[in-house]
Parts: sequence; structure tokens; C-alpha cells
Amino acid sequence: MTCDQVRRSLDPYVDRELELSKAVEIERHLQTCPMCEEAHVTIEAVRTALGTPALYHRAPAALLKRLESPPAAPPAAGLRIGTWKLAAAAVFVIVASLAISLTVSHHAARTQLADEAIASHVRSLMADHLADVVSTDQHTVKPWFNGKIDFSPPVVDPAAEGFPLTGGRLDYLAGRPVAALVYRRRQHIINLFVWPDSASVATSERHANGYNVIEFADGGTHYVACSDLNDAELRQFTDLIHRPR
Repeated sequence: MTCDQVRRSLDPYVDRELELSKAVEIERHLQTCPMCEEAHVTIEAVRTALGTPALYHRAPAALLKRLESPPAAPPAAGLRIGTWKLAAAAVFVIVASLAISLTVSHHAARTQLADEAIASHVRSLMADHLADVVSTDQHTVKPWFNGKIDFSPPVVDPAAEGFPLTGGRLDYLAGRPVAALVYRRRQHIINLFVWPDSASVATSERHANGYNVIEFADGGTHYVACSDLNDAELRQFTDLIHRPR
């Protein structure tokens, strides 16, 4: 199985929903692929975190008793106020638990995206398939994508600042086809994955297995930059990509 096939099957694999033969294939792959294994460990950790009893709270016993045995006569004003306080506390606990769950889920999704970017970056180097179109001219690289994907990627060439464009290719990330723009910084390769996304994305950085990943958005476009370049220079590169033009 390929890394992409394994990544798409990790959730049902963790939930024990796959047939035995496919589960065995994934287990064999995980034993030989550190990146996919890291993604597997992350999903397992999130699954465990969501099952933590601390995220779930029972309503106070006094509230349950009142709900099960409501008084025949209207309660006094003081009791009504106390009941409302208990109900408000229960709602607060539920909302807080949901917020924690959403935060954990969001972090896991961004971690998985960074892992996918690193896997695609490494694969492009190992398979000697860094670019489908080789060119230092942004006016050659940009139109090459016409008809191959459903959007026109913005192509910037900050060669004057020491990050020359060298080409581009089609890739697959975040569950969809994306444009991968290839840049260099001395002997370092930078893969910049680009796709349209109207959602607001806060800039985030991640370091794993010797690679740096920076995710950001600009003007309805989602970017993920990945390289073994040091984090300061990769940050300088991303600043050049989404600076005002």
C-alpha cells in the first residue's frame, strides 16, 4: 500500500472497522514507514484523549433528583433560583467539554496535514519527481496548471531575495489535488503546497523528523511550506510569499 492509501485508511483502522486483510497490509506498512506510524500514533492519541472520562461529566445528584421527582407544589423562589444555578453549571460543563474536544480535534487535523506535507516532500525527492514543469519563469509555471486543476495558483518568484522558483507539479494533500511549487534556498528544496480555501487559517509551525512546516492562508488561498531549511529562513520565505503585492 502507498502512504496516501494508508493515511486515508488510518481512521477506520484505528476504529477497527477494516476487513482483516486490509488491516494486516496497513500494519505491515506502519512497521516500515516512520511517517505513517507517526500519523497513526497521533490518531490513537486523539482517540484516547476523547475517551478520557475527565471530558464527560454527570449532572449533579441534586439536579437529577429534582428532574426525576418534581415537586407537586410550585417551588419557593429560593429553590427556583438554586435549580437554575445548577442547570447553568451543567450547561457550562457541557460547553467546556465540547470546547476541549474541538480543540483536540483541530490540533490533530493540523498535525496530520503537516505529516502529509512532509511525506509528500520526502516522496518528491526520493522518487526524483520534484517537478512536472521545470522553469524559473513564473509566467511559464503558472499557466502550466491550466486545465490540470480547478484553480489557478498564485505563483511568486522571490529570486531576488534568494529563494528562486525552479518549477511545479501536481500533488495531493488535505484530501484534494493541489499545486506544488518548488523553490530553492542554496542546496535546500522548499515545497510550497497551494490550494483555494475560504476558511480563516491562523499561521502555525511544526517541526518533525528534521523538517519544518509552516501553514498559513492569504486572500482565500491555503499554503503549506515544507523544507529541511531552518525555521528562521523558512519563515522568511513564507513572509515573502504572502507579503502585500
